[in-house]
Amino acid sequence: MGIVLLICFLLSVAFIELWYRLISFTMKKYCVKEVEHLQYCKYVLVLGTKKWAGQHINAYFKYRLQAAKKIFDAQKASICILSGSRRARGLNQAEEMKNILMKMGVVPEKFIIDENGSRTWYSLRFCVAQHISSLIIVSQHFHNARAAFIARFMGIQVQAFDAKGVKGWVKYKILLRERLARIRCLWDIFRYVTSEVAQKQFSSNKT
Repeated sequence: MGIVLLICFLLSVAFIELWYRLISFTMKKYCVKEVEHLQYCKYVLVLGTKKWAGQHINAYFKYRLQAAKKIFDAQKASICILSGSRRARGLNQAEEMKNILMKMGVVPEKFIIDENGSRTWYSLRFCVAQHISSLIIVSQHFHNARAAFIARFMGIQVQAFDAKGVKGWVKYKILLRERLARIRCLWDIFRYVTSEVAQKQFSSNKT
């Protein structure tokens, strides 16, 4: 019994790692590190994260806003979508990003606030609901690969601009979480596809 459990565990780990690397490999061509290599796109989606890491500004948060500023400084986009989660008290992530970007001198044609973007899947579903068919995503590279994968699944033409990464032990913690997030992404896709199939079957039965 112990050997069977060990084999199952090792196979699970191998599958998680394979799925992680498959997304990284297939989405690499959509991820851009230099702003000059971006094609103009009307919409930019900045994926949110918490502002504070202890008593210090979260480096992931800071670097994503710096990347967004580079895009607008280079006139590669016109409208900025800020997507993040809400907190029980205080400003939500999207409003915090908007306030800081404005202080940085970023004044796009329009800000669009999505305060229900607690997950990448929800952020991109928001874009679909807004009938956005093409956009530039801003986050760190590890996150951009998954975001680009989801966007393409949802039928969005995507470019992903890689914000500066973070070094140190926190990087490895985040990469471990990202592996699990990509498994959850697979589960989201499965649930979406099965619900669509069920809805079509229900509609056909009614007719």
